[in-house]
Amino acid sequence: MYNFKDIVGQESIKEYLQNAIVQEKVSHAYVFVGDEGSGKKMMARTFAKALMCKKGGKNACDVCSSCIQANTNNHPDIKTLVKSKQAPTINDVRTQVVSDSQIKPFESNYKVYIIPEAHLLREDAQNALLKTIEEPPEYVVVILLTNNVNSLLPTILSRCVELNFKPIRKDMIEKYLMDNCGMPDYAASINAAFANGKIGLAIKYSTIEEFVNIKEDVIKFMSNIDRSSMIDDINNISKVMEYKEYVKEYIDLILWWLRDMLLIKSSDSEDILFKGEYDIIKEQASMRSYEAINRAIDEVEVAKKRLKSNVNIEIILEMLFVALKKKI
Repeated sequence: MYNFKDIVGQESIKEYLQNAIVQEKVSHAYVFVGDEGSGKKMMARTFAKALMCKKGGKNACDVCSSCIQANTNNHPDIKTLVKSKQAPTINDVRTQVVSDSQIKPFESNYKVYIIPEAHLLREDAQNALLKTIEEPPEYVVVILLTNNVNSLLPTILSRCVELNFKPIRKDMIEKYLMDNCGMPDYAASINAAFANGKIGLAIKYSTIEEFVNIKEDVIKFMSNIDRSSMIDDINNISKVMEYKEYVKEYIDLILWWLRDMLLIKSSDSEDILFKGEYDIIKEQASMRSYEAINRAIDEVEVAKKRLKSNVNIEIILEMLFVALKKKI
């Protein structure tokens, strides 16, 4: 189950949407803007569920038939656009939104269309959607989710209510992970810091077994970076390739380790991520200059750019490992 009270942070957005429900001033179109994992989809689903609730009010009751259907993602009047290719096509928009919106709701007063990754919509698909947003049936509500509002046409934006999702405080995410995901304080602290204010990412990392393995592998690799051999590096790369879809997270954790090194070197250890490895990082920091650590950080940033450019993952890791040993 999920409800407004279960959403961490974003208080102003929650209040705005709840007031819209109570005052019956629901807009026909919204744009939720925020980074991946910032909670946009959860907010959209929660808003849709509250709109459909048979008991009315600013919170869904969680006991009526409508809420039960929403909780199991089986509500006939809450639709999430499913893309047929890497990006939603004009045909996806026409069949799943434009044409479908002409059919009246089955059970509710509203019919809600949630469009994830709206920034991927090509211009023709956006234009197809525009007519529904311009002249919607009175029961239609469209919610576009995006991490890049500039990718949407001005004609779309001018007809939508734009709501911007802000990063959530680290301590709030930590508490949520400990209270709702059963995470110990140390693990919750790492996940919350790594999520960088994005509750969705923190929850995702808490449920992915590979992320635990990634953290352990990074700790092992960075702890032994001064004495590992070329064979060790090859073995490390082979290990990483077993969960290559999370290489970005692996590289980001290396970046965090280096930033922890800088913090400890400047006598500011309170906000480090790898608290359990404090002694190891402190020793490494004492052997290096600020310049050397910053050069290593630059190399990690280069690796991240290469990853976005679809360079071969093994080559990226090989170059990064060699560079790290030379730079630090």
